[in-house]
Amino acid sequence: MQSITLSAPWRKLLLTVHVVATVSVLGTDLVLLALGLSSLGGADPRTIYPAAHLVGARLVAPLAVLALGTGLLLGVLTPWGLFRYWWVTIKLAITAVLTGVVLFVLVPRLGAAADAVTGPAPRLLTSAERLPFVIAPSWRSSSRAGACDSEGEARLPVFAPSLTKHLGATTRNSTLSFSGYWRTGHRRRMARFRHRFLLAMPQRSSAQR
Repeated sequence: MQSITLSAPWRKLLLTVHVVATVSVLGTDLVLLALGLSSLGGADPRTIYPAAHLVGARLVAPLAVLALGTGLLLGVLTPWGLFRYWWVTIKLAITAVLTGVVLFVLVPRLGAAADAVTGPAPRLLTSAERLPFVIAPSWRSSSRAGACDSEGEARLPVFAPSLTKHLGATTRNSTLSFSGYWRTGHRRRMARFRHRFLLAMPQRSSAQR
């Protein structure tokens, strides 16, 4: 059975969507971390936790699912595969675990905290109840930022077949193309200079006579 592979334009589009989604998840994690730190600093919980729940439910969760889905498609529809390289498998496991934490732990707990501080009988959360909302985003951000390939070169929070390899290949090709263009132009300029010099030599000899 022949495996399904994407053409280059569709593969680049899928990789772009995946990178944008996963980097956006990292950004929204930092927003949750800032809100959690604000709650520890004494900010109004009636403002902090509804906002954190909104960010988690409307941004973090959909982006995490999108990142996981596009990562799976990149593994299935490209030669990299899901289990062919161990570092790709590790990235898949990290992304799947973090997505599960968002869907089944973080968002429900944020919703419960928002209901607790804005319900009919609002109450203040203790420091022990507020602390997990700081630990969870910081742990997720560090886990995503620490996901790198086997050569330690792609420290991006993505499950993708080493984006820096694609960018590096593109940069090398662009550099080679520019250097080849410069050498070709230099040879042409030197050829024109020699041609003009040779044409001017008889005129100079006649003038001297």
